[in-house]
Amino acid sequence: MFKLFISFLTVLISLSTLASPHVGIIVKMQGNAQLLTNPSTKAPSGGKNVLFEGVYYKVLNVKLGTKVKNGNILRTNKDSKAKIVFKNGDQFMVGQASAFKIDWSRKKTKKPETTVELMYGALRGVVDKDGPRKGSTFKTRDAVMGIRGTDFHLLQKGTSGDSVLSVLRGNIEVQTKNAKKKIEVSKGFSAEVSKIKDSPKVSLVKTTKSDLIKVHKDSVIKDAKKPTEKAVKKEIDELEKKAAENVLKDISRYEPKLYQALKKNKVNDAEEINKIVVGKIFKAAPKKKKKVGIDTLNLDEDAYEEYFKDGEF
Repeated sequence: MFKLFISFLTVLISLSTLASPHVGIIVKMQGNAQLLTNPSTKAPSGGKNVLFEGVYYKVLNVKLGTKVKNGNILRTNKDSKAKIVFKNGDQFMVGQASAFKIDWSRKKTKKPETTVELMYGALRGVVDKDGPRKGSTFKTRDAVMGIRGTDFHLLQKGTSGDSVLSVLRGNIEVQTKNAKKKIEVSKGFSAEVSKIKDSPKVSLVKTTKSDLIKVHKDSVIKDAKKPTEKAVKKEIDELEKKAAENVLKDISRYEPKLYQALKKNKVNDAEEINKIVVGKIFKAAPKKKKKVGIDTLNLDEDAYEEYFKDGEF
C-alpha cells in the first residue's frame, strides 16, 4: 500500500512539473549538452557532479524531451546547440559554448518572476508580451534587461563582462548593474555593455550585418537529432506548432505587413519564421558599426518598409 502511494505521489509530481508554464522542454539539439541540477554547497554523493562558479551541481546529459526546471543551468559545448520551447510557445535558442541559468520565484508578487542569467555564450529569445515570461529579467555579467515581450539576441563574451543585446522585434530596457538609468533599445539596434576602468558602460549602435549573421547562426540547428520515442516526438511536434503560433501572433502586433506575407506564403515553421525576421533586418543593416544617440532610436521603428515588398522573402 505504501509503495502504491509513493508511485501515485510520483506521478502527481511529474504531472505538476509538466503542467507548469515555466518548465522548458528541449525540442531540438545538435551535439552534446549538459543540464546542471540540484545546486549544493557540498559535493553530492553518487552520480556525476561538477563545481561550477563555486556551486556543486549534479550533471545530466541532455536529450530531446529533457525538462529545464527551476534553478537548472543548461550548458552547451563548442560544437552543440539547443532549442527550448515552453508550454505557451516562448522559445530560447542557445548557441555553441554557452551556459544560462533560469529561476522563477514568488518573492513579492503572486505570479512567479522569471530571471534568466546568461553566464557566457549566446541566447536568442522569443517571448510573448502577454505570456508567463512577461516582465522577465535577463542578466549578463554587468547588465540587467527588462523583457516585456520581444525577439532578441543576447551575447556574453566569456567572463570579461562585455555583452551585446540586439533587439529584433519590440523594445527592451537595459541598464548596467551599478546604474539607475534605463536605456530603451528598439528593433534594429544593439546595446553594447563594456567595462571601462572597472565601470560598465552602455553604447547604442545600429545592429550590423555581421551581428545578424551571428544571430542567425545561433538560431539555426542544421544537424538536429531525431526523437526516437513516439511520446517525445508527439510532445515536440505540439510544442513546435505552439512556437510557430506564438511568434506569428507577436509579429502580427508589431509588423502586420510581414505577418500577412507569412500567412499568404503559408510559412508555419518557427525556425523558418525566425530566419526571415533576421533576413528582413539584415537587408537594411549597416556593414560597419555606428554609434547613435538615444533620441534617434525610434526613427527606424518601421525601417523594414524601406525594403519590404508583400509576399517576397
